[in-house]
Amino acid sequence: MLGTIYVVCFLAGLGLALLRGALAMFGADTHPDVHLDTDVGGDADGGSPGGGLINLTVLSTFITVFGGAGALMHYSFKAEAGTGLGVAVAAAFALSLLMALLLRKIVSSTQAGSEPTCVTGLTAEVITPIPAGGLGEIAYVAKGARYVAPAREKGGGAVDKSAAVVIVESAGATCVVEMK
Repeated sequence: MLGTIYVVCFLAGLGLALLRGALAMFGADTHPDVHLDTDVGGDADGGSPGGGLINLTVLSTFITVFGGAGALMHYSFKAEAGTGLGVAVAAAFALSLLMALLLRKIVSSTQAGSEPTCVTGLTAEVITPIPAGGLGEIAYVAKGARYVAPAREKGGGAVDKSAAVVIVESAGATCVVEMK
């Protein structure tokens, strides 16, 4: 009976992974709105492979490894029920954790923004006047692309529209500029 459960788990987990892969190839939404609060990974969106430690990809990995390791222990090594179950659970937890960490690493490295923030030393044009002590907006070219950012004048003065300024520092997302 236990051997049958292992095989069913292995096939179900493998089937889920293959189904999600096939649906993703055709552009189908394979990320249902599942929200799990976990102490280990924070808020995890079930559809976000790298959002938290628990998601559908990790769960299918757990089920597949549990079934595969359990079946291997049961049929190949003729292990006792407790030993086989222990090895299956340990292997499933270990590989699922590895999968979760790998997915988190992949997703976090691919979600880095490509938009530069306030590149010091660049000349920019004021496109929305900067009032005294307030914020305006500048446009500048970096890496061959044009960017727009909020800006304030370093000394707190006003800067008219179309004035050329130099970005001297950044304060968060705001560029600090001086007249050129």
